[in-house]
Amino acid sequence: MSSGHYIVTGIKIPGQKPAYRKDVDVWYDSEDEESRIQVSLYIQALSFFQKIDYTDEKSYFRIAAIHGKPRVPWGDTTHENKQKNFCSHAQVTFPTWHRPYLALYEQRLHEIMIDDIIGNETFPESKKAEWTAAANKWRLPYWDYAHNPRIAKIAEKKYINILDQNKEDDEPTKVLNPMWSYRLFDKDGKPITMGKLGEYSIEDGYQNCHGTSRHVIPGSKDWGEGFSNSSGVTDLIANPRALNPTKGGLTIENFVGRLLARDYFKSWRPFASTRYVETGEGQEWLSLEQIHNYIHGATAGSFESKTNGHMGNPTVSAFDPIFWIHHCFIDRLCAIWQLVPGNDEHWFDNPEKPPSQGPKPHDIKTKLYPFRKNEIGDYYNSADCEHWTEFGYDYEDTDIEKFKQGLSGGDTSRELYRNINSLYGSERRDFLGMFSGSDAAGLVAGGAKFLPKDLKYDYVVNVIYDRYAINNGESYTIHLFIGDIDETQAFASQESYVGCIFNFSSPYDTSGCQNCREQAEENIHCVGQVPLTRRLLDDLQAEKLDAFDPERIANYLEEGARFKVRVRNSQGADVPLATLEPTFKVAVFAGSAEYSFDDEVLPRYEGHTVIWCLTPQQIQEGNQQEDYERLFGTMEA
Repeated sequence: MSSGHYIVTGIKIPGQKPAYRKDVDVWYDSEDEESRIQVSLYIQALSFFQKIDYTDEKSYFRIAAIHGKPRVPWGDTTHENKQKNFCSHAQVTFPTWHRPYLALYEQRLHEIMIDDIIGNETFPESKKAEWTAAANKWRLPYWDYAHNPRIAKIAEKKYINILDQNKEDDEPTKVLNPMWSYRLFDKDGKPITMGKLGEYSIEDGYQNCHGTSRHVIPGSKDWGEGFSNSSGVTDLIANPRALNPTKGGLTIENFVGRLLARDYFKSWRPFASTRYVETGEGQEWLSLEQIHNYIHGATAGSFESKTNGHMGNPTVSAFDPIFWIHHCFIDRLCAIWQLVPGNDEHWFDNPEKPPSQGPKPHDIKTKLYPFRKNEIGDYYNSADCEHWTEFGYDYEDTDIEKFKQGLSGGDTSRELYRNINSLYGSERRDFLGMFSGSDAAGLVAGGAKFLPKDLKYDYVVNVIYDRYAINNGESYTIHLFIGDIDETQAFASQESYVGCIFNFSSPYDTSGCQNCREQAEENIHCVGQVPLTRRLLDDLQAEKLDAFDPERIANYLEEGARFKVRVRNSQGADVPLATLEPTFKVAVFAGSAEYSFDDEVLPRYEGHTVIWCLTPQQIQEGNQQEDYERLFGTMEA
């Protein structure tokens, strides 16, 4: 291109409608010939991509580095902008910044498929047309850990079987799997570590890493070579309470179901980011970014033990190949949320008021560095990224034209709702399942559309925290319990375990992230939420509770200091709660839940107010109750 800029367009094929990004497990398991070809092309292209010299701006290394380290410019974007603006965490631009980032990655892989795999002189001429057609319909797959809580099958093993275009039969060929770990090589193809790359070097505990890891002891041999403990990843994604299958427990699906529920969010800011917004809506402390953070920590192994991985640190997380299919799912959730009727009105509404001094908060016009949209050199902003199909892809769940086929009156929302309830409606199904078939039939026959009023109580734990409270941004996890804690056992395997919140951060003084430093200096707080209803229902059914109203729940949590909090850092060490002061606050909210017997009606949660809080005295003397009332409102119980 004459301008010298690399223009991010995504994959756009003339005369072809945007192709689907598919569920990675369904796609990987498919016996369809097109899918088998695409899997082979993806693995071959990713292997090729990862071997491009790390100094090349279009290499895997340099594109992954956009997300964090090394903090060098990309696409002739200035060093100042690299330091300050490439980070979008705890910002309203979190979903939109990653949209062109994924499109860039997808675009590069497609270029390699066409130019370097199919375009290679050794590629059989007789297969070029079929493989090119498959490449043009390929899009980056997404990892749906909410519906199927396990590590993506394509990333599970060190070796993988793929089609070999140079073989006449369909017998698969075993190759090293580039999704299992990213390995770094020098220009001569020899292994090299992240600390020996000159101006591109990465330190901070990663300097001896030749490959990326998951659930590995930092500093060990596996840490240096790169290793993926896939069973460890699956355990944490399936957890909390994965080892207690007889209990209802809490899953990522519960979080996603709430995220996509009717009117859970009244504006864009609380949906998009963990950044604290005083909205007065108790349910709005959940966010897309919080779900994203959890998977980063679960994939790395960062929550409570001494294991860790690259996905647990934002400065190096994008080097792990699983990062991209994780973020593809986050983008899909954003797209689905955008389609839920009423949410289109919330696109970047209610912007944050700029302070009298200091940096301006991100808004719809904030430039999404370093992604350029044209040869003039203009950068994308969030207004450019509202419609994902502009980047040449779609999801089957968001294909409005497909929804319209066969629907009377063109009511696409009902098909969307049915799909959301089917994939992410376990909490709704749990409640409806409390009735026998005859009970439910009787209610419906009697004209009932929703569960009886006495089953409409909903409970959540809301937490406000300082992302940078430990060593200017060291990662840590807030663990929540109802009942006794066995310090000798993994937290998430215990019956008392409720859930956790992961801050997904790294120290700004070593990461060089100016955005993080400014957030810390401005005393920006983050929030998180853990649904509590399903956990309390377990206790109700076990007759530990004799009622389910807010007053009884508040008393139950208070009795014998039943509600407990533990905080652990990235080395698996306990952190005193006082370390997180004065920001750290925990409260339980009660509201109402509305579950319909109709599969084409989404749940609704609303009216949440605080009924119980971890008192300031339980954290540290001197923190005033007025702080709770300012943040949470006056307690009802």
